Amino acid sequence: METHRVSTKNPLMKVLSKIKTIAVQNPVVRKAAGSFAVKVFSLGIAFITNICLARTLGASGYGDYIYAITWVGFLGVPACLGLPEYLVREVAIYNAKAEWGLLKGLLRRSNEITLILSVVVGAIAAITAAWVAHANFQLLVVFWISLLSLPFATLTSLRQGSMRGLNQVVKSDFPELLIKPLLFLALLGMIVVFQPSYLTVYSMMGVYVLTVGVAFWVGVRQLRTALPTPIKEVSSIYRTQHWFRGSLPFLMIVAMFAINQQIDVLMLGAIKGTSAAGIYTVVGRGAQLIQFSLTAVSAATGPTIAQLYATRNLAQVEQVAHSSARLLWFSCAAISTSLIAVGYWFLLIFGAAFVQGQTALTILCLGYMISAPFELSGLLLLMTGRERDTAIGTGITAVLNVFLNALLIPKFGLEGASIATATSIIMRGLFFSLRTYQTLGIVPNPLKFSQSANGEPEATNRIATVSRSLSRFPSQLKRHRQLKRRYQSLTIDASTLLNYDDIQAIRIGAKVKIGGSSEITVTNVDGVHQGRLTIAGGTTIAPHAKLFALGEKIFIGQNCQIAERVSLIASSSDLPEEPRSQPTGFNPGLGIYLGDQVWLGARVAVRSGCAIGKYSIVAADSVITENIPENEVWAGNPAKKIGDRSALSAEEIAALMEVA
Repeated sequence: METHRVSTKNPLMKVLSKIKTIAVQNPVVRKAAGSFAVKVFSLGIAFITNICLARTLGASGYGDYIYAITWVGFLGVPACLGLPEYLVREVAIYNAKAEWGLLKGLLRRSNEITLILSVVVGAIAAITAAWVAHANFQLLVVFWISLLSLPFATLTSLRQGSMRGLNQVVKSDFPELLIKPLLFLALLGMIVVFQPSYLTVYSMMGVYVLTVGVAFWVGVRQLRTALPTPIKEVSSIYRTQHWFRGSLPFLMIVAMFAINQQIDVLMLGAIKGTSAAGIYTVVGRGAQLIQFSLTAVSAATGPTIAQLYATRNLAQVEQVAHSSARLLWFSCAAISTSLIAVGYWFLLIFGAAFVQGQTALTILCLGYMISAPFELSGLLLLMTGRERDTAIGTGITAVLNVFLNALLIPKFGLEGASIATATSIIMRGLFFSLRTYQTLGIVPNPLKFSQSANGEPEATNRIATVSRSLSRFPSQLKRHRQLKRRYQSLTIDASTLLNYDDIQAIRIGAKVKIGGSSEITVTNVDGVHQGRLTIAGGTTIAPHAKLFALGEKIFIGQNCQIAERVSLIASSSDLPEEPRSQPTGFNPGLGIYLGDQVWLGARVAVRSGCAIGKYSIVAADSVITENIPENEVWAGNPAKKIGDRSALSAEEIAALMEVA
């Protein structure tokens, strides 16, 4: 009897198996999934807790409780000084470079500053509240109690930023998202069972402060365990002024972000009363699950982007951005659709008074779903040192949000607040996407795959790149024509982005070829130092190259071969403090120097102040941090000598240029 082998996997199991394979292979997906799982579990606990509080305290008491906590969160912004977000990037960089003294000094000084600021801000808030809200005694007392949690909450934010910078994404959320809500729920249950008469808004706020303190204590012990061993054996190195200046843009960003996140609740409470604020907060609990998707993906992606950008690996940055946007959008779309479908029953659980927020919940879900892929652009700007752009975009939309809330809440109430918030987050995402495209040439696109199956860019992506380049920047066509008229033998792809203040700062020899989707920027950064770019004759530059002369000079010799996605970033801020010995023919005034017939492999990055002697070769995926003499072969990150050019065959050289 003939037997037939039947597959036991149905289509659903095949899909789940594929998802599992992707998760195992992709560290960003693993970290995001872990962080999201923790947040979902925490949200489930908070969901049960808030149902109990809303039904026990009523809309008025619950509104006072939520309103006070919202104000404490808002006050935490100036108390933190933007340091938690700054720590994510700086800790990741210091850790990658093994600069343990600076890492230890940064952690210690940021905690000292934040503790002092939180006490000062809390005292000012307590005095101001006594003067403003003296007529509402219950709200005033609840607010005073809540202020006791401010120092713990701000220091906890620093710890979370530090842990994320160390790539401890899931662990960073553990105390606040698991221990704190579980302990709160346990204490609430004990009060309900043993002392139900103590179930008041005052006692609940006291329990909240206690759980914040316990979570802080657990988190401190956790951070001590996560810190690299060498940090415990070195002395602290302080760059307080540098760190302070670096954190200020983050402060503005976080302040504007907090306005965008909380101004609707605060203005609803001020205009329509704390009961309306309480109802709207329950609406926000549903939309919070969508925000958790963004937080989870950002926490997993941020340190990776910072480390890749620090080594100028822009190709990998783009790939991480697109894959993260894909993960984010699909998760947000699924959650939003589900919440819209069950919105009425979701709100009914909290009580009949909360059902009136159904329309507001639908509006918020639609806003988050539309803005999801664009929001990741803000993370790209932050992790690549473009805090100013993020601050400007967040500030503009914060002002818009305040204006729309003031205009719409008096007339439309809950629905007006949700329209204002949804509109502002969409506009913020669009602004971030515009700036990432203009500065990095990247827009996180959930539908874009960077490369085809054979490793080359898709033809459709290439056509789209050319179209966007010319339509997005009307001046590009003019600059291309200007450059071609000046250097008639130049071959330059129409998709190459050109950004220069003065065409006199660019000099190009005969028969130079520049590949598509490259970027050339030659600018005067401070009114004094003019960037200059010189490309000698016969040189070929492959697609996706980055040539940035930012107040410094780039010189590329004759007949050089530069492979795809090479980055030459010459910036005065990146130059070494001590002068290096230079190869023959190198002018010390130049930021980056390539001698004649230098070959750079795919995805090579050359730092400012580095010179490569003629006839030398740099293998693919290398990072040049020091000078290279003539006729040598270098590879690695940081690159080191691996041989002499004369000892290699043509096939061996070709292999080095294209190493994956």
